[in-house]
Amino acid sequence: MISIENSNRYIYVKNNPMIFTDPSGMICFYNQRIGRMSCSGPGSGNGYSGTGPGRNNPDYNSVPFVGPTPRACYIVGELIPTSNLGPNIRQLTPVDTFPSDTRDPSTIYMHGNNSSNDASKGCMIMPPQTRTDIPTGEMICVY
Repeated sequence: MISIENSNRYIYVKNNPMIFTDPSGMICFYNQRIGRMSCSGPGSGNGYSGTGPGRNNPDYNSVPFVGPTPRACYIVGELIPTSNLGPNIRQLTPVDTFPSDTRDPSTIYMHGNNSSNDASKGCMIMPPQTRTDIPTGEMICVY
């Protein structure tokens, strides 16, 4: 079982279980310190987020395009085929208030790596299987 300290048991339905539902019951947690995605279904894997001194470093949360993906919960978007960020990238849309006033929430993605192993400018870099296994509409909480 996946657990997180002080977790909100209804965040997957936007704190309103009478209106919103999550039929698959899946949720993923991303540890920004080690780059590990842990899911209650398929999608677990290892990656990284951030670049230079901000790579997998929560101390750089507020540094745009250097620090890791900001701490928040995100809804996973549709698979997007691209040539510049690898196949099957996913936009991550914050569930509630975005925790950063220095980063545009529409710039948060989960995508592939590059040959220099430095593709992240604050996005999650995950292997292809992780990107495709997590269903559209599911939630990833970054801690």
